[in-house]
Amino acid sequence: MVRIQQQETCKPHFINLDILAVPSLYILVLLTHLSKYIFEYETEDERQKRERSRRKDLELKQTTHLNVAKHSSYHKSLKLFNKLPTEIKGLVYKSDFHSKLKQFLLNKCLYHIDEL
Repeated sequence: MVRIQQQETCKPHFINLDILAVPSLYILVLLTHLSKYIFEYETEDERQKRERSRRKDLELKQTTHLNVAKHSSYHKSLKLFNKLPTEIKGLVYKSDFHSKLKQFLLNKCLYHIDEL
């Protein structure tokens, strides 16, 4: 598409073409799903506490006792959500969460999930 050399990095080209790398796309799908069903992951008391608090960066709780559950998409989405910047976390209840998250991931151009 861009005709780059074999050893050249693709990051600047992903950013210029507005293409998400596969790990960024995976994060976008997980966190978009989380935002649609946030009320299943967070209790009403936790939501009210988050909305009333000055600190909008409160973390969602991760309570798992089995190793199998630690590898589930549920657990990974909570873990990734807690790593997001505060300004994006605060939009989780709003409709523009997806677009702001996508723009954030496009600018980061992550090659691995742990880079978030």
